[in-house]
Amino acid sequence: MADEREEISEPERDEDEEQGSGRTAMILVAVAIVVAVFSISYGLQTLQWIASHQWARQNAWLYETPKPIASSDASGTTAPASAPAAELPAAAKGKKSDAQPRGTDLTEYGYIMNVPWTSKMKENPSAGGAEFRFSTGQVVIFGDPDAQLDTVHILRDTPGEQYLSYAPLFSTGLIQTNYDLYKAAYNATPLQVTPFTNYDTAQRSRVLLLTKLSIGFDLAKPIYSFDFGNNRGFQFGDPASGPVALHVFDPHDKHLRFIFLVAYGSGGQITQADINQAVQSLVPVEATYGKNKESQ
Repeated sequence: MADEREEISEPERDEDEEQGSGRTAMILVAVAIVVAVFSISYGLQTLQWIASHQWARQNAWLYETPKPIASSDASGTTAPASAPAAELPAAAKGKKSDAQPRGTDLTEYGYIMNVPWTSKMKENPSAGGAEFRFSTGQVVIFGDPDAQLDTVHILRDTPGEQYLSYAPLFSTGLIQTNYDLYKAAYNATPLQVTPFTNYDTAQRSRVLLLTKLSIGFDLAKPIYSFDFGNNRGFQFGDPASGPVALHVFDPHDKHLRFIFLVAYGSGGQITQADINQAVQSLVPVEATYGKNKESQ
């Protein structure tokens, strides 16, 4: 029976092996072409995507974006601009008394703001600013405006090739002011970058995330945003649970920093409506002189 079995000749076996090797080579070439095309089209975006998620593993707050706060209405209730009430600071959900006193004017660094507290107040020097301390426990620290960098103009004035690192920030024309820069940076998250993101968009997102890391959080999380017309900016922290830091940008894009806190053991209170009143009332001293002259 062995003699009757059909045997495969050497030439046929070699031909089959050559065909198998040819198919393998074609598959490898096809894979190499796909990888090359992907690398050329999406390779850098993929690297950006990997890098952004690596940063987020070390700084989880990169996923956080500002939650909007609207101005207080006549009753003192604060409502979100476009977010559910649960996303607001806890103190924003309460109401102030309908009978609101005129409050106290705080003047420093060429600005004046009105806060609702009327107890005895003392102004003290503070590291990098001025401290206003009320006998009822409320404390406001007004940071020196000169300590805040004019970041946008610094970046735009960066000479030659050094500017190229920051060029993606301004590629869309949406960043014209320091407020624009902070808004874009704080609203950037690693989720906005994928391996299939447009290259220019991925580059801009990368620089925005690096900017977000650079400017960081101030005092506490979460972060909120506000736009009260003349004054816009960002709030860090909830007054119901601790100190609050605010970065305010006036109509001339002047960057101002404030801290609102309650002295330990005083029993005092600061509400979100109190903070809103202060920020909305903030104007250059010259503006109040103009109003006084018009009223005479």
